[in-house]
Amino acid sequence: MSLFLQCVHDDKYIFEGMVVHRAESRPARCVFIYSHNVKYEKRKKEEAKCARADKQKVLEVLFSAFEKHQYYNIRDLVDITKQPLIYLKEILWEIGVYNSRGPLKSTWELKPEYRHYEEEQ
Repeated sequence: MSLFLQCVHDDKYIFEGMVVHRAESRPARCVFIYSHNVKYEKRKKEEAKCARADKQKVLEVLFSAFEKHQYYNIRDLVDITKQPLIYLKEILWEIGVYNSRGPLKSTWELKPEYRHYEEEQ
């Protein structure tokens, strides 16, 4: 790269020459790794890996949850049971009904034969 600098009056500079290689620079991003961040990320990964529990234990947790409320969103049930989504859906199709329409859209409720509460009339 050949570059000539020429100073002109009034604090102005003129650059003359030929550029052989062009250089680009970007602002550097500094990433600081703190020990509490490492611990948090490790714990987050461990919690994300859900292991399938015994079906009977999952059913007990589901029935106790449905005693508190009649309708649940699938995300709430995943948080309550701490089970993988696909495994939980397999169990819910056996004991529950998925509401795909109406005001309770995208919620689950127990089938009538599993309900221990009285229907509202």
